[in-house]
Amino acid sequence: MSWWIGYAELYFTAKRCPELDIPTFKEALAWFDTMAEKRNFGK
Repeated sequence: MSWWIGYAELYFTAKRCPELDIPTFKEALAWFDTMAEKRNFGK
């Protein structure tokens, strides 16, 4: 299962869990959407 990390998309922020707020979470989701648009699945 350790090879699955190659397919993971990791997002790091300076904020930790107690101080993670809704705008920061939405920023992470927006980043993921941007990365998803660039994904080509090896084509």
